[in-house]
Amino acid sequence: MNALGIGRLVMALGFMLLPATARAQAALSGGIAGVVRDTTGAVLPGVTVEAASPVLIEKVRVVITDSQGQYKVVDYADELKGGWGASPYLWQVQAAAQHELLANVALNVGYYRTWHGNISLTDNLAVTASDFTPYCITAPANPRLPGGGGYPVCGLYDVSPSRFGQVQNLVTFAPDRSDVFNGVDAHVSARFGEGVSSAPALRPDKR
Repeated sequence: MNALGIGRLVMALGFMLLPATARAQAALSGGIAGVVRDTTGAVLPGVTVEAASPVLIEKVRVVITDSQGQYKVVDYADELKGGWGASPYLWQVQAAAQHELLANVALNVGYYRTWHGNISLTDNLAVTASDFTPYCITAPANPRLPGGGGYPVCGLYDVSPSRFGQVQNLVTFAPDRSDVFNGVDAHVSARFGEGVSSAPALRPDKR
């Protein structure tokens, strides 16, 4: 079974409903989504929904319903659900050669290539960049910190209260869906009398 077809798996849904008894309508098509309502049919925002399955890494995934009572635990982009060239892969190739330069002196050169493809990411569609507010904190005064501390530490972001806990995850391909490493290992080995040896090395690499 394709692990990405999570919507086709039998999932156990549990709901923690505080003020009222409720029911959820779920549509399983590559993900888990639905609307939580109470016994009168009114939607329930702010309800915690749990999806439990042995196929999940964390075993239990938790989301909170939005203002319309809707939730979506996880969804997969169409290009990830099937077809050729959709599965992630990790390939490795290496080759090495040794050449004797002088008596008891040899040059060893190796080439190593690793490429990882079809890398995916999880994008929370329930929030956008405008839902986050940048803020700074002040580093404590400490002689072990640069300049003795007391400087601002910025680049931190806080989600707006109206979006806190909102999750609508979409698993899709990363913008740069491949990562390639090329490396060369070269070293000269020499043997001296009484078992003494030396092997200085040069290891340039490039991604």
